[in-house]
Amino acid sequence: MSDRTYECPSPDDCPFKSDSAAGLAAHVNSEHEGEYQREDWPNMPAGRVSRQPD
Repeated sequence: MSDRTYECPSPDDCPFKSDSAAGLAAHVNSEHEGEYQREDWPNMPAGRVSRQPD
């Protein structure tokens, strides 16, 4: 088990957290299928920066 926690990056304030990247991937693929194609995905610092105009 890792000390790292992976939080769901959904812009819909999903409370899911996992202690593994595989667990997070399984959650995203089952609960948010297709959602990653939205313009506001992921709602994380890197995703927000990538959407900022130049």
